[in-house]
This record gives sequence, C-alpha cells and structure tokens, in this order.
Amino acid sequence: MRQLLILLTMVPLLAQTGLMRVQRRAVSSSWSYGVDFRDTSGHATDVGTNTYFLGTNDTGAGAYPISRGGINIGSSDGLALTVLDNAGTDPRFAGVIYTGPGQSKAFKIELPTTGTYNVRLAIGESDNGFPTHQVIILDNSTTKATITGGTSAAHHFLDATGVERTSESDWIANNVSLSVTFASTTMILRLGSSDYTTVAYVGLTK
Repeated sequence: MRQLLILLTMVPLLAQTGLMRVQRRAVSSSWSYGVDFRDTSGHATDVGTNTYFLGTNDTGAGAYPISRGGINIGSSDGLALTVLDNAGTDPRFAGVIYTGPGQSKAFKIELPTTGTYNVRLAIGESDNGFPTHQVIILDNSTTKATITGGTSAAHHFLDATGVERTSESDWIANNVSLSVTFASTTMILRLGSSDYTTVAYVGLTK
C-alpha cells in the first residue's frame, strides 16, 4: 500500500521532468483543392477549398499563372480557354471551360508536391449534352489517363472514370475519383475532340 502511494505521488513529478512519456494520437490531414469553371465570378459562390477560373475574363485573359488559394492555375499553351455560365444549382456545375470541334486546349494546375492524388472531374454541362467529350490528364508531358464519352442530355456529367452521371445530384452522390501518381508538380487537363468538350469542375485531394 505504501509503495502504491509513493508511486502515485511521483506521477506529477515524472510528467514535469519528462521522464514519463505521454503518447498522443496523430491527427491525419489531407490536402484538397478544386476549380469551378464559369464566365462571371459573381455567378456562383465557391465552397470550401474550391476556387474559380474565368477563362478569357480572368487575369491576363486566363493565361497561366494565376494564383488562387496558394496554387497557380491557368491556360497553359497560349490558347485562351473559353468559358460559359450555366444554370447549374451547385457552384461546381455553374459554368464550363470548353473547346469547339477539332480544337485542343490545355488547363494547368501547379501541384504542391509530387505524389498520388485523387482526381475528380465533372465533364459535361448543365445546359446541353454533347456526344463526344475528351479530356486527357497529363503529368507535365506524360499522359496518365484519357476520359472519353458522351453526355446524352443537359445536367449529365461524366466522372473521372468516364461514367455518365444522369443528374447533378447523381454526380454528387456517386461520382468516382481517379487515382493518379504525378512525378512532377505539373498537372494538365487537355480538352479536345471532334465535337464540343466541356468541363465544369476539377477537384484534387491528397
């Protein structure tokens, strides 16, 4: 009994002197970033860590680099990305960047580090459907994934795996991300097909 009392009285002293270590649970954190594409900044309000890109209406006509949320973004190949405001009820669907038939244009995101990211895409738009979208994800100049497919109606969106989600709520509830490993810190989305390609949103987590 006396030994127990002595031990209990020593606990505060041991803690103060650092002789007793207290284990703490590490708190995991993740980095996230998203870009909502539209024509007018006030057309929608971005949520959380998402920001906006206004294409030719943005700083420097949208040319890279534009700093938003500590990350550089913008059109990267000297060809301005055209944008539209749409009737989407969520800021991720409130507008698009797009290319016309036979065009090819690129959007660049500067990643904070190399490594593996989960990429989410909403390919399509809230105002129209198009038969042949194509978006290529590149690690600098290296192709990592190609997403192709059609959206059969307005408010339909392909996710990053190419599955057509048949409403905004369907995309929100069921879209699937694509795991992409980047050896560089340069992510490029290249848009272009034989028809219109429209992209409403790109999101990243790590």
